[in-house]
Amino acid sequence: MLVLRAGALFDGEVRRSGADLLVEGGRVVAVEDSAPAPADAELVDLGPGVTLLPGLVDAHQHLVMDARLSGELQRALEKIPERQRTALLLAELHDLTGLELAAAMGVSHVAARAILTRARESLRRALAAEQDAERAAEIERDSHYGPQARSQR
Repeated sequence: MLVLRAGALFDGEVRRSGADLLVEGGRVVAVEDSAPAPADAELVDLGPGVTLLPGLVDAHQHLVMDARLSGELQRALEKIPERQRTALLLAELHDLTGLELAAAMGVSHVAARAILTRARESLRRALAAEQDAERAAEIERDSHYGPQARSQR
């Protein structure tokens, strides 16, 4: 779980100061008043000058992503470590620069680049595994149904 803490949060109706956004599996799961982060969560303090827009951006972003991303890509993204997935989504979907990504993740610029590089490699491996699994399932279907389908012609 990732906790994003910013100076303010605007959900489309109400602007709140000092609210946290809880993200799990790349999705917003809760918005809470600033409090100690859960023990298993990674806290990313974005700073007092940042306003999060979960009600305006995230709901739409998830709809767009669900419509645009293949099931194969969604499954591959779910398989990479959360920290890498977060870096990849922040960099690719939110167009954060290396310095912005570093600030959002609370790491140095060099560390942010390293995390992003590992994320891209992890995604490549996960996609390859998804494609291999899909090919194997297709071969299995063909071997199971192929002879029956051919004999019915």
